[in-house]
Amino acid sequence: MTKFRIGACAALAAASPSLAQIILGTAVAGNSAPVQYQLTFPGALAPTTGSGVYGPGAGTPFSYLGLKGDFTATPVQPYNGVYSVNIFAYVPFSVGPLPVQVTQSIGGYFVGKMANGGGNGALPATNWLIKSGIESDTNGTWGDGEPTVIFNNVYSDSLTGNGIKEFSVNGTPQPRSYVLGQGLNYFLYLQFETFITINNPPAGLPPIAVTAEFGGVSSYTGLRTDFDWKVVPTPGTAVLFSGSLLMLARRRRR
Repeated sequence: MTKFRIGACAALAAASPSLAQIILGTAVAGNSAPVQYQLTFPGALAPTTGSGVYGPGAGTPFSYLGLKGDFTATPVQPYNGVYSVNIFAYVPFSVGPLPVQVTQSIGGYFVGKMANGGGNGALPATNWLIKSGIESDTNGTWGDGEPTVIFNNVYSDSLTGNGIKEFSVNGTPQPRSYVLGQGLNYFLYLQFETFITINNPPAGLPPIAVTAEFGGVSSYTGLRTDFDWKVVPTPGTAVLFSGSLLMLARRRRR
């Protein structure tokens, strides 16, 4: 599994350090499909990673993780209980020879649609939540309970009974100051959990199939999370700062 590294080339090109510091890696996507489902994917899960800078010139460096796909969950009869589908994507990364400060909290941009097919006006009751964050990586395995160091506010929504609901969330990142440790490993992740409740169904309830569309064969842009960061200290800043102090000291001695 390839990792991307941030802060890896911080000693290069102090005038524009952000352009030389990110090495892209490969994201992993998957699902934990429970046995009580027939789970189908019209469009394959497709994770993407990337990085860049905001604005002209050096701008502000950022890294992102995206996920597109569609799925249909068909609970196996007889219905009674809560059925869940867990879709996820993650990308491992490591911090280079200098610490990296996350300067804005994890942003979330989620666009898609949920459709309750079949059932009646009350069933199924479908709830979903999408969350993202940065998690420590001490053993190379995501999702095994390791600490989440930065956590995005969870987006949640619901749909009761037969029908369709589109969602479009543009989470505004907030200023943040969390330092990712030099030489440490982390995961950037996205998680999309869906819970389908079919309690006490009446006799003759039509078959149920719940479909989530987030950019597989559908036209929705899907799920994306990102974070802004900077190397601390950038070598150019440190050199200029120390030089300014030296000049100030000389002036005072005169």
